[in-house]
Amino acid sequence: MRNVNWRSVEGTQTKKPMAVDMESSPTTVYLRRNISAGTRTDDEGNSIDIWTYDEATMTYEEFQRYSAEAIFQIQEDNLSMMAAQAEIYEAIQEIAGGGVTNG
Repeated sequence: MRNVNWRSVEGTQTKKPMAVDMESSPTTVYLRRNISAGTRTDDEGNSIDIWTYDEATMTYEEFQRYSAEAIFQIQEDNLSMMAAQAEIYEAIQEIAGGGVTNG
């Protein structure tokens, strides 16, 4: 999967920044994570509301490839988890003597 280059960012948006922003630019997709609200003091001693977050940028084409790779990876992870769950269930069945009974 594509290596994403994250950088720390501070913003003064009035609303919480979107995790995936495809609206701010016609050519760039902004990916954000670890978004948190805070305040800081400016040079004049005024308190300013800020957002801090990690941000990565990519073109729309890169984002489409990245999204497809991420979906594929999630599907692969889910299949692996299902296989592990099946193995656990089979082991429980063996321990229980081959069958689970109700009541």
